[in-house]
Amino acid sequence: MTRDKDFQPFEIELQPGYLSVSNFSSLLRIFQVAMREISRKVDGLYTIISDHQNPVLRVEADETEHLLTLKFCFFDGESSKYLRALSHQAFQLFFDEFSEYIKKLPQRGLWGESVAGPQGIGDESEVAKRLDQLRVELRRLGKAKLRYENRSIFFEGDRMELI
Repeated sequence: MTRDKDFQPFEIELQPGYLSVSNFSSLLRIFQVAMREISRKVDGLYTIISDHQNPVLRVEADETEHLLTLKFCFFDGESSKYLRALSHQAFQLFFDEFSEYIKKLPQRGLWGESVAGPQGIGDESEVAKRLDQLRVELRRLGKAKLRYENRSIFFEGDRMELI
């Protein structure tokens, strides 16, 4: 994707095999829209975006160790130059927002019932809607892991783990 030594992509790790095209397509679309919505929330990030006429979110697929890894980064749409600052700030903010969203989800008891109701996720902002859609799509794909720098969120069915 780039030869930049400081290159740090946002990764979505999936189990390899036959994936539903509909679910896979939906995952990519929702991730892109969620990134756009989250990026709009920060003035400093909007300035970085406006400095580039056409930032493009690109993905590279890599299959290793029996895992399909999707690596995302922002590039300038005209020069194809890796946009390190935009990628870093957008992915860090995305991870912060998604982690906080997950922490506010209701907890399940031993028998699957909710033991603690939603704690502040009822605002139904566009970001919250997109993050919920992304969570649903990741659950449909079986095991999945989101990773950026030293942080991860692991999904396996209804189970989610912040690492």
